[in-house]
Amino acid sequence: MRQLPFHPRIYSITAPVQDAGRFDRYLSRCVELGFDHVLVPAASMHLAAELAEACARRGVRLLIDVDPRAVQADTGQTHWFGAQSD
Repeated sequence: MRQLPFHPRIYSITAPVQDAGRFDRYLSRCVELGFDHVLVPAASMHLAAELAEACARRGVRLLIDVDPRAVQADTGQTHWFGAQSD
């Protein structure tokens, strides 16, 4: 059986998410419109766990737009990009 290519439907939220409750309203709208992924800016990282849980409840995948050049080595997150800390 031939497998069809995967084409994600991504809803992009351009403003940083400041409130997880408000994000729930965005998610409801995303699901209504047929999106299966939500993209949020890196400035929303402080709510990453809450946003991921909200997405999981609705069957939507969370994407976070992170610029690897902006991640400081001292944040402890270098493993995200395959780099090894000293």
